[in-house]
Amino acid sequence: MYNLDLAKANDIIISNVPSYLPESIAEFTVTIALNLIRENVKKQNFTWSLPVRGRVLGDMTVAIIGTGRIGLATAKIFKGFGCKVVGFDIYRSPAAEEILEYKQSVEEAIKDADVISLHMPPTAENMHIFNKEMFSKFKKDAILLNMARGALIETQDLLDALDNGLLAGADIDTYEFEGPYIPKNFENQEITDALFKQLITHDKVIYTPHAAYYIDEAVKK
Repeated sequence: MYNLDLAKANDIIISNVPSYLPESIAEFTVTIALNLIRENVKKQNFTWSLPVRGRVLGDMTVAIIGTGRIGLATAKIFKGFGCKVVGFDIYRSPAAEEILEYKQSVEEAIKDADVISLHMPPTAENMHIFNKEMFSKFKKDAILLNMARGALIETQDLLDALDNGLLAGADIDTYEFEGPYIPKNFENQEITDALFKQLITHDKVIYTPHAAYYIDEAVKK
């Protein structure tokens, strides 16, 4: 969260960019989902084993948490694959209602979902909403996609849930304490944040460096 009073006192203007290309993030989200459910190998790990057997995306239920511009664009693509799409947002969108089935709570939306995709802004009310208690409500073979903000997830609880089989995998495009590392080149440099290091090296995590939006058209906008 930003200290607006402090910013104002120092003549710093804080503004919001409501939309620069929702489709870029939506396409990235679905691409990563396909990688996770097909158990694609990571860089330089070409070992064949039974766990590489994947699943069919079109047979899955997808929960969109946050149905604004990005969530709606993501829902449309998942729907195009044949997925059943459900969602939750405190502000319901008539456009989204044509694509997905709204649920009354986050818990209700995720309980039968194979894919949970986060697209809501961080607030004081939803900070660390995806924590140990919430992960205990996931299907055991569900995957979590966070293209929103890192503060939505209690990272240690996510790692514990992955280790304990409470969910099958996750893509994290935003990490709560990524500021010292993103956007910077840390190749061949030491990462001192132990939690961040655990996250980006975890076998069940695809970590992307806040790159979901990063295409030519989005940058131009």
